[in-house]
Amino acid sequence: MKIGIVTFQRTDNYGAVLQAYALQSFLAEQGHEVEIIDYWPLVPPPFLRRWLAVDPRNMLLKWQARRKERLFARFRAEQLTLSRPARSHPEELHDLRDRYDMVIAGSDQVWNPTWLEPLAGSDMFYSLAFAGDNTRRIAYAASFGHGSLETIPPAWREIFQERLPAFEAISVREPSGVGLVQALCGREDAVPVGDPTLLLSADRYDALAQSPRAARPFVFVFALHGQEETAWQSGTARAQSLGLAVHGCRLHPAQWNPGNLMPSPGQWLGWIRQADLVVTNSFHGIVFCLLFHTPFIALAVKGQNATMNSRVAELLALVGLSNRLMDEDQASSAQPLDSIDWPGVDAALHGLRAKSHAFLGGINGMLRPSTETIT
Repeated sequence: MKIGIVTFQRTDNYGAVLQAYALQSFLAEQGHEVEIIDYWPLVPPPFLRRWLAVDPRNMLLKWQARRKERLFARFRAEQLTLSRPARSHPEELHDLRDRYDMVIAGSDQVWNPTWLEPLAGSDMFYSLAFAGDNTRRIAYAASFGHGSLETIPPAWREIFQERLPAFEAISVREPSGVGLVQALCGREDAVPVGDPTLLLSADRYDALAQSPRAARPFVFVFALHGQEETAWQSGTARAQSLGLAVHGCRLHPAQWNPGNLMPSPGQWLGWIRQADLVVTNSFHGIVFCLLFHTPFIALAVKGQNATMNSRVAELLALVGLSNRLMDEDQASSAQPLDSIDWPGVDAALHGLRAKSHAFLGGINGMLRPSTETIT
């Protein structure tokens, strides 16, 4: 079967590229011809604006941003199969109408209006409205990035109400998404499944991970959503109380910091795998802590992006680690953390993986019979 995946394949974000890698790899192992549809309508600024600035500090920031772009571009070139040619205009999507036997939307926050609004044609692309009448439409672990209907803008509620009924099957990443699908379009058959990164076992990521050259045990800090400084302060406080070094990765630094790490996706996995403690507000950062059995603190997101806490809270509740979701004061405390029942975590993730396989196995032609009991 020829399958096209619709996701955020060109976002320079560790979780985004790794979940795309995981879903593509899993489906390819089932014998399908799989490619990620390379549509990205954001045109980069002119060359001079990308590289030059009046303030030398801003120029350093731009150079760091370009370095990050190259690291992610290399990962995509080496690990992802992208459709050709790349497309950047909504009208070009019509050429894809009959290209695939099946198109899959997901995972990541492909149904979050906050991220879709700036992308031209996103209402057609991420709802799979471009697909032909004979193309099967599936949602795998799609996320709204919202815990309730009230926070979804009315215009996007209408889009979902119109487009979701055309899907053959819908699975969502968070249990709250089941209720959102029902509220938006009346469908009662949506089911929660695991993020695509959980379709693969930890040893699969060991092959990608590149161990850092750290001289001593350390705390690794990684945060998004403008909370980089708060996370760094919390991570530093924890490191001091434990007598550990501290290293941090700022994916979107607000100012030039020569000590800031800018690892490739493989190096980022290595930092998480080798850390003695991770302080993060990243959903996928937490996922890989769970897979690698790395102790962690999940820092609660504040402000306008606080709706994203629901996906972290629901994952942590599933694995019995709700107490790991903390505000900045709790995260900075010197109070020892409770030990983690890793066999219990593994058992919970095994159950979630089984649900994911059951969903895919219930779609005719998706899974080979021998893989439905993969552990």
